[in-house]
Amino acid sequence: MAISNIFDKAKKQADGGCLDSGYVIDGTPFNCYYSNKEWDDFVSEMERTHHDIWLKFRDGDGGEITTYIDDDGKPRPPKMASYASSSRLMYEMAIALDGFTVEEKLSTGLGGRPASLDGYLASKNLYVEAKCHEFYSHSNPKLRKGHKNLFDGIIDLLPQFSYEPKEIGKRVCLSFDGDIYNFDLKQMLCHLCGIANRVLRNRNGLQKVNFIYLIYKPTTELLDNISSEEDKDKILELFCKEKETAERIPFNDIFCAILKYFNKKKTRYTDKEIELISDKDHFKFIVCDQTNFKDVVKHL
Repeated sequence: MAISNIFDKAKKQADGGCLDSGYVIDGTPFNCYYSNKEWDDFVSEMERTHHDIWLKFRDGDGGEITTYIDDDGKPRPPKMASYASSSRLMYEMAIALDGFTVEEKLSTGLGGRPASLDGYLASKNLYVEAKCHEFYSHSNPKLRKGHKNLFDGIIDLLPQFSYEPKEIGKRVCLSFDGDIYNFDLKQMLCHLCGIANRVLRNRNGLQKVNFIYLIYKPTTELLDNISSEEDKDKILELFCKEKETAERIPFNDIFCAILKYFNKKKTRYTDKEIELISDKDHFKFIVCDQTNFKDVVKHL
């Protein structure tokens, strides 16, 4: 069994769910999810108690609270109905903080769909990307024209960055100063493009930007539901690799390169101003988990 499936099952059990039930579509059960009734009750409660957040999920295009069709044309349960859903993790964190919203849409300037940040708190100009089980498997997204233009436009400023193959339409593998394991750098670059374009468009470059990368830390309760010591060690290893990778990549340098890339198209700032906007006093990238997220936000 794939390590991501082992994690998902353990997460459901740790959160009080039963593996004998799950979401059912056309007779097919999805056992790491809420049951259909449990999910309907969950969404009804969200609509009643956190209506603004419910609206954001409802109006999003990610299939977070409704069934959707996957890339293979098959119907799938709502993503958030998974016990290991990153949007569920974000929701649990967001409802405890006044003014917090979800599914913040930002134009990337790359064509295609906008970036969708998992969380946003306007009062602190805080963007959040959340991950729960995604880094227990590897993603190789397809290279699109907009991505290739960006990668080629920033690569001279970031000698540690590389990608292969360079053919549009092929599945691409990114690296930064060596192996980045399962870290989704392509998605992170798209998110930073969205923030950069908002900064440039609004000419609010001197406003501080906070970015939190929120990753779910496996709990003792979760690990206790895994019988194999080898699987426990693998999950802890992959969590640590994700955290270490996110902490070692110099996102201030990447944000600076992205700002310069878009600034060239319609100059709004000098290079010195771009470097000021992206320094550590103005752009703060923080890695945290569910145990310290609220305290980190409070002290920003």
